[in-house]
Amino acid sequence: MELNPKIEEVLRISFNQLGKKDKKGYTPIQDVFLDIACFHYDGVDRKFVENMIQHSGATKKISDLIDKCLIIEDRNRLSMHAFVRQMGKAIVYDENKEPGQRSRLWKAQDVRHVLERNTGSCTIEGILLNLFQLEKDVKVRPTALSNMHDLRILRFFHDAFDYEGKFRERLGWAPYNKMHLPLEENLVELVMRGSQLVELPWNEDQPIENLMKIDLGYCESLIQIQNLCGAINLQWINIEGCPSLVQVPSWFKNLNKLEHLDLGCCKNLKDGLENLPLNIMVLSLYGTAIEALPSSFRDLEKLVYLNLSHCKNLTGGIENLPLNPRRLYLSGCTRLKSIPVLPSGLDFLDASNCTSLETSVSWSDIQQVEGIREDYNFEYRQAVYPGNEIPEWFSHQTDDGNSSHIHLPPNWFPIHDPLFGFLFSVVFRLNGYMSSPYILVEFNFQTNVNSDDRLRPAGRIRRTLFCDGGREIYRCEMERDHVFIAGVKLNLKRLFGEEWSSVCCNVTEVSFRVSIEGTGVINWEIKKFGMGLASTWGTATKSKRRFSECNGQASGYQDKVDSHDPHANSKRIIFTIFSLLIINIIFSFLNLHK
Repeated sequence: MELNPKIEEVLRISFNQLGKKDKKGYTPIQDVFLDIACFHYDGVDRKFVENMIQHSGATKKISDLIDKCLIIEDRNRLSMHAFVRQMGKAIVYDENKEPGQRSRLWKAQDVRHVLERNTGSCTIEGILLNLFQLEKDVKVRPTALSNMHDLRILRFFHDAFDYEGKFRERLGWAPYNKMHLPLEENLVELVMRGSQLVELPWNEDQPIENLMKIDLGYCESLIQIQNLCGAINLQWINIEGCPSLVQVPSWFKNLNKLEHLDLGCCKNLKDGLENLPLNIMVLSLYGTAIEALPSSFRDLEKLVYLNLSHCKNLTGGIENLPLNPRRLYLSGCTRLKSIPVLPSGLDFLDASNCTSLETSVSWSDIQQVEGIREDYNFEYRQAVYPGNEIPEWFSHQTDDGNSSHIHLPPNWFPIHDPLFGFLFSVVFRLNGYMSSPYILVEFNFQTNVNSDDRLRPAGRIRRTLFCDGGREIYRCEMERDHVFIAGVKLNLKRLFGEEWSSVCCNVTEVSFRVSIEGTGVINWEIKKFGMGLASTWGTATKSKRRFSECNGQASGYQDKVDSHDPHANSKRIIFTIFSLLIINIIFSFLNLHK
């Protein structure tokens, strides 16, 4: 949809009020706004943006953009409305008719024009090129980037991967490995995905101290990465899908600010894990050839995310995990026989399709752990692993079927807190492939007030059934029995209204029905179901009563239940507020010019 000129004019007023301009025409926060508008269609991490603004007050300046409705923040990611993005791009287009004289290039035809005709200048600060949008190869001169001395962002990538990470269509661009990069001190982000690079085209003496992000994913010819110790601010490295890499370079341990490292699908990478920097927070070794985790892994005290899925040679070293990881992926580690210990801070475990797994720590060792960290979120606790038994600490269990009926004790809910927590577990099997699978739990409450014992408000809970290392968008297959465990937090006030406490005093029973849904489901089976009330945050009530002791199954179960998606609601609220603000500004503007 094309932006209305009057709306664009109003939005530009907010943009022009963002501080005093520098010699190049924009303030630092205006540069941030234009970068998001032109380059970050899927949003960008707020911390990354704050680090790019190399002066004090970055947090306040980003908050100013949010207050002016120029950007939106959701879970620490910054994005913007389509109309605002159009306005930002229009500002860049108005800089100059010649693409080589604009500050940012993101359209394939404009980038082609500049690279083939060598018309780039020091005005250009950022280039984004999706090679999949090109109809034919670009004839790039090796010196095409040499005049772009103020280049901060360089992103060349393919947008055509299938689920195995291979190109559906390779758009050859051989000059990649011959191109001269003007690596001056301004470069912050370098993305050259899918190139034919053998090594980075720079020497160790070039100034790269401001470099924060490198993405060389699926550079299949890449055999080494030169010493980047000069990149003292490097925070993010992605070299996934580089089969020629065989070890983690020794100098990686000197990257004191590196937080994100993706080595996934480097199928021949086996050695050098002892060279990982201590400050690493996110680490993917998906599909690598590693055989065991070294003892040095215990020193990675900031690690919160670890993906070891499809490490077919992994046989041990799990005991060397640090205590702090919150998400651990072991899916498809077919030679792993035991999990002797799990990190005490773990929220999420995916050990699906670990076909050789013989012993594992009971999830109760995690679920019953004392001293749960302050930011622990009970609602997002989840685990899946091979097995055919519900853990014994689940107070209510059934041995067959996917529906259940529970008689609730008088003190089943916290009387002063509407947030009611419980855990549920299922034993299930997927006989075939499916994509985006999730466990669906539907529930109904029953009271003793009405003579007909009519069921009270119903609801549903969805939990994504992550598999294949958390890549839920890909096909999922679990032909062996697996156990799934998840934590749930219900808002009783939302279910029953302002008088929720009085209503809950009359609730005596609850019924459940569990199913598996997704795209392309061939066959699924729920074999067992278990539920445990949470008397404290993260501690299940220790009652030995089983479902078999309850009388009968739930009757009159409502098939049509309301779905409450808080994230969808929040996005609708943000959009509504933003729309109202824009309408109000437009009317004010028009009234002033009558």
